Amino acid sequence: MNLREIIGNWDVGFSIGKILENGRALTDTEMIAVAAAAVIGLLICLLGLKIVRVWAALFGLAAGFLGGTLVMDVTGITLTYDWIPGVVLGIILGGLSAWLYRFGIFITVWAAAGLGCAYFIGPADVTGALICAAAGLVAALLTIKFKEVITILFTAIFGALTVGAAAVLLLPEGTELVFGIVAAVCLIAGILVQLLLESRKRKRASLRKAEEIRRTHSTANEVERARAVMENLDRMDDEDFVEADFADEEDDEED
Repeated sequence: MNLREIIGNWDVGFSIGKILENGRALTDTEMIAVAAAAVIGLLICLLGLKIVRVWAALFGLAAGFLGGTLVMDVTGITLTYDWIPGVVLGIILGGLSAWLYRFGIFITVWAAAGLGCAYFIGPADVTGALICAAAGLVAALLTIKFKEVITILFTAIFGALTVGAAAVLLLPEGTELVFGIVAAVCLIAGILVQLLLESRKRKRASLRKAEEIRRTHSTANEVERARAVMENLDRMDDEDFVEADFADEEDDEED
């Protein structure tokens, strides 16, 4: 399957609509795949920023594979194992995304925003895919200035869309209304949970910083007290020496 075929099959909303319209029951394999997608979507929605390195690695792996496929498709190069360049590029990009925190956030938001855009647009050709990629890139560029807020927002949106789409297929009465309700609930819950987790993280960081400052000041105070004690001891030794010297002079005068 080349890149054009992958893009042509990407219209998730249309595919779901056709399944519901035809009344076709999902196979066991499809049920497992949809349920797994729902779980992953829920985790992204609730823990998008918390474990962003995990999502960055997965999105980087997928983006690298698609990038390798694109290169093979555009250049017209044919290999016996034409998937190898995509796998190699995916491993490299996935590793870099997991290792470099800011780069990982950039890739995660780019993928989440681009895929979310693709869900609504349903690109049928390369032009549509490029539009979604450009929209994702704009969102990713915003992470340079607002990395936490943008990451929370777009991972929550992407996760909510994924769970909503899965709910339509898994629930007996799956409709657009069900999709809207499930997606809205997940979106609100995801944003609130991620904000709460980020708030706790910053609070712990502030407490650690305050403890470090307290220890630093405490050490400085102890050093200052020790210096004062030593100065007092030196002063007392000087006074004792002067008194002893004065006493010796008095003894000499009496003699």
